[in-house]
Amino acid sequence: MRLKTNIFLWVATATVVPLTVLVFGAALYSEAQYRRDVDHEEAANLDNLVSDIDRRLRIERGMIVELTKVTPLIEFLPVVVAADLGETHPQLQQRRQDLARFMSAFQVVVPSLRVIRVLDLDGNTLLRAGQDGTLEADLGGPLRLERPVGGSYRERLAQLPSQELSIIDLPYPRDDRFYSPMLDAVQPLHSDGRIVGYLVVSMWGSYTDQILDYTPRPRGGELLIAELNPDDPIRDGRILYDDVSNAGFARLGGGPERIQDYFSGSLWDAVQLSPYGVIDTPGKSERIYFVEYHPYPGQLVSWVLANRVDVSSLIAPFQRIRIGILLFAGVALIASMVVARLGARQVSRPVAELSRVMKDYAHGHTQVDIQDQGPDEIRDLQQSFVYLAETQASLEDERDRARALVIQNAKLAGVGKLAAGIAHEINNPISNILSLVKLAERELPPDAEGAREDIAGIRDEAIRTSRIVQGLLNFSRQVPPKFTHFEIRPWIEESLALVRQVAMKRGVTCAIEQCDETEVQGDRNQLQQVLINLLVNAAQASEPGSTVIVRTNRDEQSLQISVRDTGPGLAEEICDKIFDPFFTTKPVGEGSGLGLSISLGIIQAHGGQLSLNNHPDGGVIARIALPLASPPTDTDDNA
Repeated sequence: MRLKTNIFLWVATATVVPLTVLVFGAALYSEAQYRRDVDHEEAANLDNLVSDIDRRLRIERGMIVELTKVTPLIEFLPVVVAADLGETHPQLQQRRQDLARFMSAFQVVVPSLRVIRVLDLDGNTLLRAGQDGTLEADLGGPLRLERPVGGSYRERLAQLPSQELSIIDLPYPRDDRFYSPMLDAVQPLHSDGRIVGYLVVSMWGSYTDQILDYTPRPRGGELLIAELNPDDPIRDGRILYDDVSNAGFARLGGGPERIQDYFSGSLWDAVQLSPYGVIDTPGKSERIYFVEYHPYPGQLVSWVLANRVDVSSLIAPFQRIRIGILLFAGVALIASMVVARLGARQVSRPVAELSRVMKDYAHGHTQVDIQDQGPDEIRDLQQSFVYLAETQASLEDERDRARALVIQNAKLAGVGKLAAGIAHEINNPISNILSLVKLAERELPPDAEGAREDIAGIRDEAIRTSRIVQGLLNFSRQVPPKFTHFEIRPWIEESLALVRQVAMKRGVTCAIEQCDETEVQGDRNQLQQVLINLLVNAAQASEPGSTVIVRTNRDEQSLQISVRDTGPGLAEEICDKIFDPFFTTKPVGEGSGLGLSISLGIIQAHGGQLSLNNHPDGGVIARIALPLASPPTDTDDNA
């Protein structure tokens, strides 16, 4: 069976089921992702709503604290003290009326504070200001309990913190027609450093209603707030706000009064297990997002804020999407059959081309040129063959470099043997020169400063020659370099000073154009021998009046030192010979041809690289690359 027929059958058979699964899988995944996004958004909305309510309650608590500092109330405190002593204050009526008028006016400005009471230490109501317009300013008896409470009223007040605003559930008179949805705020009143009474405020919650009424309800959500009060069975689960029954903190609703009666108790059960979350109603028709909020500092009482969202509003956008996807799947199924035939035809073409290139490569045509085409699998095969050809070429290049390195090392070995012989022959004359220099210095008269300087120059050059000879001996013996840390700039400046005389004879100057302030690790004398050799070569190759430029650059791995001359450059036919022993372009008698060979051996012993290339602007640039980390050399073992 031909390839195009096979591909057609595979595509035709494999398209129906995968497309069907893909269509419905994408729809289900999108819907699930959308629901997760909605869950996060609704949770964030509830958190923002909690923040708004908490901010408002903090403001109201702050106003209650500041209310104890107003002048009418402060002036009324002596009346409270006198009443506690069983006496009547002479300005009782005037101060009581002043405070009553202030409280009445204050409640007009801040209607959320429904009832304000001033109590004495025994809990007697000395003044009561209410939102219903009535004002009781007589010295009545203690507050009558609306329901039994544990312990006496006075003991409950006495146990409150003396310097803080407390939130508690105080008993109310039986004739109060309003059941407060919020707990009472109690602030002790002080006079002369002691508690003389209490300011009790019953909050109405009207501002909280405004916040809830104006809160946006995306997706047609309906808000519900209920109180969780495990210490008070009467208040536990009571509905405080409900969009469905239009109940609110400051208004009565017509729906169920407890959260236990909502959704067959599923929301009540959920809040017992977790302070936040999302549940579905038993019929799966609504999705409820809830969060628990503690509105009263230091109290176990909390509110549960819930938002009910109709599930149909969540899945509505995906109904039309499913229909569209099904239509698209049908069209895609037909199109895939057509594409399968075209694809089958396009597979054989790149396979045939790849076969031709592979045969050409086998016959010695190493230049591989394959244009990526066909399916991904064919492209992978083409790229794999290209990688094979490139790897083969790279291995051959490495083999050639290794072969050249072996040849170079063999040459350097010969240089080493020759260097050893030369060094032994030179050491004796140098020793004689140094001895004669010492004798000459002793015989000089004290005023022969010029001769003394010349002799000192002879001594320095002889010592430097001795170092070079010692370097030749070390090179011949393959003595590893002694690594030390030294500053690069003083080292370069010292090297320039040593070649200054040679450069001046040629009419050439040597200058540092750029030098990083850094340290390098290596054998200072061996590396200086290399740099001096490069500087001397550059000075001898440059035109009179020109400048030899020394630069340094540093990256993360190495330090590069470059020496650039202004000479004629390197001829192409000698580029491969410049590091060969005894190869030189200088006139007879001016060079031995060993300098670059020895320099290359020193740099390689440091784990670095030495190269000479023609500069694009003329001349030759020599580059030394030294690793910032010392090469793994065991000096002690090789010494």
